[in-house]
Amino acid sequence: MNLSPDKMDLLLGMAGKKLGKDPGSLKQQLESGNISEAINGLDEGTKNKIGNILKDPKALEAILKSDKAKDLISGFAKGK
Repeated sequence: MNLSPDKMDLLLGMAGKKLGKDPGSLKQQLESGNISEAINGLDEGTKNKIGNILKDPKALEAILKSDKAKDLISGFAKGK
C-alpha cells in the first residue's frame, strides 16, 4: 500500500484524533515499530484484535484486500 505523504498525514491525523495522540508522535511510534505504544488508549478488546491481526500476515492481507479497506484507501487517494 503506497500512500502519498499528504494522504499518510491525513490518516495519521485521523488516527491521532481517535487515540488522543499527536500525529507526529504516532508516526514516530509506528515507524520505530512501537505498536503497543501507538495503540495505547484503545480499549482492551480492540488492542487484542489489532495484536492478533498483526501477528497473522494472512489476516492482515485479507483486511487490506477487503472492499472497505479499498474504499477507504480510494477515498484518501481522491483527496482530503
